[in-house]
Amino acid sequence: MHGIEHVGTNFFGDDDGIGSTIFFPSLETLKFEDMEEWEDWSSSEDERLRGFPSLRELSIFRCPRLKYFSYGFASLEKLRIRNCRALTTFSHNPTLGNLELVEFPSLQLLILVGCSELDNLPITLPSLRRLEIDGCEKLAALPMMVELCTLYMMDSNAELLGWMMELRSLICLHLTHIPLVKYLPEGFIQQSAKLEELSLVGFPDLEYLADERVGLAHLVSLQRLTISHCPKFVALPDEDDKLPPGLKYLDLKHCQSLMKLPRKLHNLECLTELRIEWCSKIEAFPDMGLPGKLKRLVIRDCGALKFLPQELLCHNNSLEYLEVHKCPSLASFLEEGNLPSTLTHMRVEYCKTLRSLPEGLTRQDNMTLKYLEIDNCSSLVSFPNGKLPTTLERLEVSDCSKIQTLPLSLLNLTSLEKLEVKSCPLLEHFPKGGLPTNIKSVSISECENLKSLPELFHKLRRLQKLEISSCPSLLSLPKQGLPSSLRLLIVTDCEKLNPIHQWRLHKLSSLDVLTIRGFPGLKSFSKEYPLPRSLTSLSIQRLPHLESVSEMLDNLTSLEKLTIRECEKLQSLPETGLPATMAELTIQYCPLLELSCEKDKGKDWSKIKNIPFVFAVNGMKMVRS
Repeated sequence: MHGIEHVGTNFFGDDDGIGSTIFFPSLETLKFEDMEEWEDWSSSEDERLRGFPSLRELSIFRCPRLKYFSYGFASLEKLRIRNCRALTTFSHNPTLGNLELVEFPSLQLLILVGCSELDNLPITLPSLRRLEIDGCEKLAALPMMVELCTLYMMDSNAELLGWMMELRSLICLHLTHIPLVKYLPEGFIQQSAKLEELSLVGFPDLEYLADERVGLAHLVSLQRLTISHCPKFVALPDEDDKLPPGLKYLDLKHCQSLMKLPRKLHNLECLTELRIEWCSKIEAFPDMGLPGKLKRLVIRDCGALKFLPQELLCHNNSLEYLEVHKCPSLASFLEEGNLPSTLTHMRVEYCKTLRSLPEGLTRQDNMTLKYLEIDNCSSLVSFPNGKLPTTLERLEVSDCSKIQTLPLSLLNLTSLEKLEVKSCPLLEHFPKGGLPTNIKSVSISECENLKSLPELFHKLRRLQKLEISSCPSLLSLPKQGLPSSLRLLIVTDCEKLNPIHQWRLHKLSSLDVLTIRGFPGLKSFSKEYPLPRSLTSLSIQRLPHLESVSEMLDNLTSLEKLTIRECEKLQSLPETGLPATMAELTIQYCPLLELSCEKDKGKDWSKIKNIPFVFAVNGMKMVRS
């Protein structure tokens, strides 16, 4: 249909001249797409010629020359028009003179995208419930829409905002990239008692939401408010009688001129989530604290924020999630204050001047904290004195260059299941007594001065995952061995660690996955202490002096996946071949072994040719896949 320029009654067929003709009486869905020459779609003035009485859904996409269509669709419920840049109208009567004619009486959804010449819409859309307008810069007026519930406007004419005052049924309003707007129209705020969700994104000139005299108190139903990428936005109303009384969710993001939050923010009794992100001028939070029912507090990328007062949560007994991320000026927060006993997840990241964590972490016996994550806090020296909550299930400490010790109460964390310690260069030892016996996962990496693992490691009978990586000062694994419950073991780049045959790996009867990397002195594996038969996945990497893997593979009757990487001296596979269970073999940067495994040529080809997946690479050259 690329050559079609005009669509009318002659396009659908001729009538018989006897009576009325109804075109496509049963058609419910119609789509026009990529008709590059199409210019117009006109209906007949002859009342005997009618069409599309059952049409429910119409889509017109990427028809760049279409200027207008003038069909009235009595049954149409969904209309989508995208990237029809020449379209100016789709109305019979784009004037106020014909209000009695309703062209789209059943239309409930209208989406208009990329129609840059569109300058008018039908006068009334009595059933419309959702309208989306994007990139229709010439459109300056809205229809009468008494049932409209949801309105999205993006890259649109600011004059459209003046027409919103008549949208008294509006529940959800999202406005994006609309310039020359300092605040919302006064009449709109006063008439929007049903509005529940308001989002303003990318308003370069927005300073306030409403005139100071009006405030936002008229928005009695508003529950969610988002203001994002509004660089001139200064403040929300300070007085509680000018704030939306039922607000539950407040998100302020990329508002570079915002210097403070409302002084009486704590009086928003319904607020459950507060997010402040990329507000570079905010220095502090209100001294009077935050609302009592707040459940989630997220503070991210607030470069000027220096402290969070201890009174911040004095009214709160509901907080469950607290996140402070990338606030480089923050030196302390909630220093002497208590934390709500309801707090279950606390995350503090990239706060380079933070010297201490809240004392409240260790003050209350009734706390329910489950997750504590500390990452990239380079000035943090230690944890608060006292005992962390025994409800803690996951503790992660990463990139804290001044931390010298982990919490002394580590052993008493009877609910702890996961411990992750990464990039803590001053950490030398774990606290006395070892780890709680219920722990399931331990990961220790990039702790360059760590000399030993926790005591009584072999008694961690529920431990399933152990990862030790880049700890160059670690001298040995526990003499008593590792827990037999281990299912995954990764040991990499610990050059001073005692020889592998002393690890007692043969006793790990449940081990499924083993990765060993970065042991330059290893030439072969021990026959006396073989690897456990239970292994299904084995990876050996960066063993430059390894000459043989025969002893390593002899016992592995369940092995399915084998990776050999950067073993430059390894020349061949075992004479007896690989386990019959093998499904995947990867060989990388092992030039001698790759030559030996070359397809149809290498002496070891017969040992691997029946493995379903073989991948061998030297540099970027694939040998076989």
